[in-house]
Amino acid sequence: MTTIKIALLGFGTVAQGTFNLLQDNAELIRNRTGVNVEISKIFVRNPDKYSHITLPETAQYVTDIEEVLKDDSIQMVVELMGGTTFAKDCVEGALKAKKM
Repeated sequence: MTTIKIALLGFGTVAQGTFNLLQDNAELIRNRTGVNVEISKIFVRNPDKYSHITLPETAQYVTDIEEVLKDDSIQMVVELMGGTTFAKDCVEGALKAKKM
């Protein structure tokens, strides 16, 4: 079975909702698509802010966007920070790194 590793950029309300939907529906996604979706990294500015949230063993918080962009195992980047400057730069960096 194919596994797609995903990085989330941001972990606010919308990103946590996305995280929960992907986690809660992992089996349904796997059954319908034949693809295992794995959240690998979550880019945040302050990981201590989210210490109350238990991540799966496969996921980790990172504070340097380069850890996402230079990780060849990550195939998909989901920008959930919003904004038009840093978020745009992150998306452009992800596209240049050939990530979906």
